[in-house]
Amino acid sequence: MPSRVVRVFDGPFPTMDQMMFRDPDAPPVPNEAWAGQMQAHEIALFCVNFKSRTPVREETGRPGPRSEETCRIFQNLEEAESYARVVVEAHPSIVCILRSKDDRDVKDVSNRRFMHRFAFASLLTMGVWLTLAGGLGLAIILLVRLLVRADGPQWLLMLSVRQWFGVVTGAVVLGSAALVLKMYLSATRKAANLVQAINSSLSPEEKGRYKDLNALAASSDPEDRRRASRLSRQYQERIMQIRREMR
Repeated sequence: MPSRVVRVFDGPFPTMDQMMFRDPDAPPVPNEAWAGQMQAHEIALFCVNFKSRTPVREETGRPGPRSEETCRIFQNLEEAESYARVVVEAHPSIVCILRSKDDRDVKDVSNRRFMHRFAFASLLTMGVWLTLAGGLGLAIILLVRLLVRADGPQWLLMLSVRQWFGVVTGAVVLGSAALVLKMYLSATRKAANLVQAINSSLSPEEKGRYKDLNALAASSDPEDRRRASRLSRQYQERIMQIRREMR
């Protein structure tokens, strides 16, 4: 008997705005319905991203709307596992989770070659980061010593193994702190530029209209909350437009 695809949830999810503003038109939070469409002996196959473990589509390996999430039902574990190996071979970033009707994880199927390559690449990236941080930190140490004592790097040759370990550790910590500080300052500058762009781009009329958002959201009147939800969507679209203009 061939496998079949069923929906995981029994309805659409409310949007973030609808939940935030308690929109009376928002649909209720759906329930998981996949297990109710299975027999006791059947196995369900779910596809997730190997790193984030978030649901993805088996055809593309990319996430989709949560309300449209599906799983595939098989007659037995052997059929499900065989199909899962085809999926992870076609899309190595997918991990297939095989579950029973009682929502118990029976087995995970992944692309081992891809996992090993990813682990090696992660270690290599970490090594490059530590090398960069250590080099930057050592350069800072040498510069400070040159300014304070006016001597060159010859003193490094006279260090013991323990002293060398201390210098390298300090250099890595110092370099990492310098890199993190640089990223923080860059993010702060971008945020300040965005705030400045928003303030200069929004007209007085728009600022006055969006200013009512908090009051409308806290209102007990359903019509006010609907208006707050609409204003929130308009505001977010306006911010996205401003961000595009900044590029």
